[in-house]
Amino acid sequence: MRKTFFISLLSMVAFALLGFTSCEKYDDPIDYFYINCQTDEAEGITPTSAVLKAKVTMKNIVGGRMYSCFYYSTEKTDLRTLRVSGKKSAVDTLRVTDTTLLAVITDLKPSTTYYFAPSLQLQGIEVMGDIRSFTTAQFCQAQPATNVTDSTATLHALVAIPENMLADSAVGFEYAKTDFSVDAVSKSATMPAEDGKISCDLTGLESGTKYYFRAYVLHNAVRIYSNVLSFLTE
Repeated sequence: MRKTFFISLLSMVAFALLGFTSCEKYDDPIDYFYINCQTDEAEGITPTSAVLKAKVTMKNIVGGRMYSCFYYSTEKTDLRTLRVSGKKSAVDTLRVTDTTLLAVITDLKPSTTYYFAPSLQLQGIEVMGDIRSFTTAQFCQAQPATNVTDSTATLHALVAIPENMLADSAVGFEYAKTDFSVDAVSKSATMPAEDGKISCDLTGLESGTKYYFRAYVLHNAVRIYSNVLSFLTE
């Protein structure tokens, strides 16, 4: 046991002296310890946050502090560039019995694709998993209109507002016959319940006319819009 610890310690010190090494997995040349990181799919994705996950495999790790984090960016790139220019999640301390890495990242942009990779660091050695991606949710997503007649329609949308924004937010719809910047009409809606659904009844529409509509979340005087859908009155 002492011999194993001594050889493993020498290997760690040698790599520390040679400089910080980054790789997708590390297998000690003397075959006394092994580290591997596998990136999992992100979970719990909201408009502004996500949970990043990875699996860890370790063998014969003796001594030394281990740390983990995730690097992430909106730029599609390679591991080395991601590590240098990407943002970094909070750093956690690992135990040899840990098999999963987790990090919650916040302050993300809605409807944006992010690229991420896990990092496990031990005595000058850094092992990184492969790069995966996820796309944050929209604050609101328009749904098909219903109850369409020659002069009326009901608009629908799904809204996901983070709890820290609820107090200063409002929701509604805009609809127009040609261009939202020319003849858009705004209609407010009731803040959504737990299911996130909002709706709005329109009246006084022109028959045989195509209307375009979108939902919005108003927060701090800024409107965040959904996708655009349309309907045709009878």
